[in-house]
Amino acid sequence: MTTSQIRTANRQLKGLVIALGIEFILGVILTTLVSYDSSKHSAVQTGFLVAHVVVAIGIIVGAIIQVVMSIKWRTLRAAASIGLLGAVGAFGSGEAAVKNGSNVAVFVMAMCFIVAFICYGYSLLALKRT
Repeated sequence: MTTSQIRTANRQLKGLVIALGIEFILGVILTTLVSYDSSKHSAVQTGFLVAHVVVAIGIIVGAIIQVVMSIKWRTLRAAASIGLLGAVGAFGSGEAAVKNGSNVAVFVMAMCFIVAFICYGYSLLALKRT
């Protein structure tokens, strides 16, 4: 990778990690402080849920870009691909949790989040070594 490519990948990965941190905070607020309940609707619940979904969509878009760039640059392809799968898995299980209030879906969402976070954190560390 060239120096310019490393800088670009570093910025992209930092953005993803920061977005994942924001997503984590929104998720904790939504499940603990707001106590999201799919059968009850309030402006606060809806506001936090919309913010949670918007950030998640941003993460998925960033993850897709990361996969495309990793393929183009021929580096960190596995981490980028697994990170994308984690982001999409978290989104899908989050949707299931919203629809039926399943605690299992919330757990799966959290595990997928951790997978994505580890992949992008690993990628950041691997770039620093190059």
